[in-house]
Amino acid sequence: HGISLRMDLTVAANDDVEIRRLTLINNTQDVRRLTITTYAEVVLTTPDGDQRHPAFSKLFIHSELAESMNALIFERRSREPQEKPPALMHRLLCDSHSVKLNSIETDRTHFIGRNGSSQNPQGISDGLSKTLGWTLDPIMSLQATVELSAFATEKLAFVTIASSSRRSLFETAHCYEALSSIDFIFHDALYKS
Repeated sequence: HGISLRMDLTVAANDDVEIRRLTLINNTQDVRRLTITTYAEVVLTTPDGDQRHPAFSKLFIHSELAESMNALIFERRSREPQEKPPALMHRLLCDSHSVKLNSIETDRTHFIGRNGSSQNPQGISDGLSKTLGWTLDPIMSLQATVELSAFATEKLAFVTIASSSRRSLFETAHCYEALSSIDFIFHDALYKS
């Protein structure tokens, strides 16, 4: 319908960071408004632990919104006082005022909805519930609104960062704060083997 979309995906060579960069092009003379929604399930445990007890391990994940960063942050509750819980961040990066974080979701039940499916989730049609905190089945979902002027191009990126602690999560996040900083990661990926 007159919109071109390109998604580039990479993983940073030196950090536990996945980047999905989207380029949207309006090939028409009309102003177009698009909504883009991400969705992924949050685990924050070893693959072995998740396979053995998937429902149990999800009970210990807390979510919060870092509004100034356009980011959702997830932490696993530690089982012992000396344990450092792993942390995860899922954020929207954009340099334009035409791209705005519209809504968030961290509860799979609200996202999928009653009698819904991941192919046709109720959260897309009815809107995201903005649930935060402790949920029974945590997900990370960001919803962005993009307004494209006639023949305009807009870029945005969804960045997911995993870390062994909350502190190191934010230290890593500061390296990925602008679209220009992630352009280097894509360029770097071409030359790494």
